[in-house]
Amino acid sequence: MSKASKVVRVSVFGREYPVTTEGNGDSVGEVASYVDRKMKELSRETEGLPSGRVAVLACLNIADELLRLQKSEKKRRKALVERIDSLIGLIEQELVS
Repeated sequence: MSKASKVVRVSVFGREYPVTTEGNGDSVGEVASYVDRKMKELSRETEGLPSGRVAVLACLNIADELLRLQKSEKKRRKALVERIDSLIGLIEQELVS
């Protein structure tokens, strides 16, 4: 563990976990809270499922969200680049005229 690292204790699905972080720990708490909410949501939807399976389902759901956001962001960036290129073309045309 580096000098700037510290251990933050978080609670996920009723269990405590020590997590080492180099930040201030706030983001670790936010992440843990998000995972906890996802697991509780899935647990309500799938009563009786063992916690390990709930955790895997939560991971799959969170990964799906992440991949969808990444794809959306990639499309958005591509559209922005295309608009910028178009505007640059228009500006260059006006400068030449």
